[in-house]
Amino acid sequence: MNGRRIFAAVTVGHLGIDIFNSMGPVLLAFLQAPLGLSAAQIGLAVGLFQVLAGTTQPAFGWLVDRIGSRFLGPFSVAFNFACMGLAVAAAAATQRFVLFLIPFALAAVASGAFHPLGVMHSSTVNLARSATFTAIFFFCGQLGLTTGPVLAGLALDRAGLNGIYWLLLLAAPVPLFMAFAMGPRRVHPAPATSQASEDRTGAADVRAGRRRPVRGGVIALLGLVFASRSWAMFGTMAFLPLLLSQRGYSSVAQGSASALFLLGGAVTAVFAGAWADRWGRRPVVFLTTLLGALLLGVLPGSGGWIFAVVLPCGALLGAAHSILIVMAQELLPWRRGLASGTALGFLFATGGIATWGIGGLADRFELASVLQAGAVVG
Repeated sequence: MNGRRIFAAVTVGHLGIDIFNSMGPVLLAFLQAPLGLSAAQIGLAVGLFQVLAGTTQPAFGWLVDRIGSRFLGPFSVAFNFACMGLAVAAAAATQRFVLFLIPFALAAVASGAFHPLGVMHSSTVNLARSATFTAIFFFCGQLGLTTGPVLAGLALDRAGLNGIYWLLLLAAPVPLFMAFAMGPRRVHPAPATSQASEDRTGAADVRAGRRRPVRGGVIALLGLVFASRSWAMFGTMAFLPLLLSQRGYSSVAQGSASALFLLGGAVTAVFAGAWADRWGRRPVVFLTTLLGALLLGVLPGSGGWIFAVVLPCGALLGAAHSILIVMAQELLPWRRGLASGTALGFLFATGGIATWGIGGLADRFELASVLQAGAVVG
């Protein structure tokens, strides 16, 4: 029961924190005129957020192993919310980009603190069904990433920056619930026989994994795939609202397009694992990425059809996400947590660097052309 309570807490926390994590591009597109932001500055803000959210995860994973997650879980979510509120307040009061950027970046650090402990609890709540619980945890995060841009667009269109404060007020019960659910409870230990069986199975997996050498060429190739997908996926996600803003679309339309892009990836990622088990991982990764890249080449110039193209484009580009994480885990089967954290951290970090680069290029060339170049990279 204690494990189920904690799982509920981190799952709700994942939904809440990723709602606000995904608001950045829509919020920055809204702030472009009042703050006089360039595309490079927008790329810097979104890219820095992604880099910090990714590169801090291994350190916070180590910290959770040392001190536990009872305090860090609810605090990381509450701190993320508070920093987003401070970023909006700084932008409204001072209209200075630097003063907005500091709390915005700290919100990313809070996200980096939350995700390792969330993955840890979701994968250990029930060892016999760890894949199921982990899938639920990630799906709720994707749901947050999907709804965040829509909620931000609606709030900004209806109430301006004050709308973000109302969203924060509605989300305030999330860390309170986490603090209650992750508090001390009486632990009911598993029967010794089943625990011993799990220990023997785990030890056998560790010994088998350590006998397999880790090939540097495979790691380099997988890293190249991660980096190229980061440019295509994160770059499009970051600058799609700005592209639509330049074409006169409202904040609601910008948020809806971002939501469709992320929703497609969330849905296909659930099915992609089954496809990979049936037809093999490499063919599924290759085919979905190729088709997604082709649609990405069409997306910026699709005019009025952009809302019809954005959903399948996101679906195909996001389909291979979970498959690539599993492939990374299999490189270090005796350190699956480390492999997952490193893979996710690398994905976010390279995505942040790519976003920064896209912003710089978009100040020199047309944004649509720069996004289309992502089709070649991806």
